[in-house]
Amino acid sequence: MAIDTGAARSPLSRSLTIGYLAVGLIMQPVPAFAMSQSAGAVESAGAAPALGSPPAPARASEVWAGCGVFTGDDKVVRTFPIRGAQAGEEFMRGGTVTLRCGDETYGYRHILKYHQADWETKAALAGENWRDLADFAIATALNDPDQVTYRTKNQAFCYKRVIYYGRKSNREVYQTTNAVAVVSATNRNIITAYPTSAGC
Repeated sequence: MAIDTGAARSPLSRSLTIGYLAVGLIMQPVPAFAMSQSAGAVESAGAAPALGSPPAPARASEVWAGCGVFTGDDKVVRTFPIRGAQAGEEFMRGGTVTLRCGDETYGYRHILKYHQADWETKAALAGENWRDLADFAIATALNDPDQVTYRTKNQAFCYKRVIYYGRKSNREVYQTTNAVAVVSATNRNIITAYPTSAGC
């Protein structure tokens, strides 16, 4: 069952100053190549965080730890705040989730093998590094999803968020894509993340 968490947002809460990402209750500058319209930053300034909200705002372009040939699967690449969500009878508690080096089935190495080209295609629109865009997109999807679904097959939550590409110079949005991040419900590891024209 899918829960569309964006349906109840007012036009004001969906609007955003071009060139900034509203994360939680904090306005933070982000690269011009990727902008996300995020809820609550204007209307909720100074308010208490909602139940299930992450303990700290997500931060775009945080440095990812390296995963070498001999690096163990469990090494932490980056932790991300995640907003609590419910899909049917399944519930994901807010807090943090972990991107680990992983292997071909989950984590950074999975993303590198199966989705790096997808991220590079999107990042090339502005000549940016694919990991910067992936970091931004994962943080935004997990912190302020448009939709959350539960995948029974692999016991995972799929978080989806529309990302807007725009130019600060003329406030023009010239492309959108869906950022998807899939998180294991059993160990809170990020399984995969990719841009797509579809949803979860």
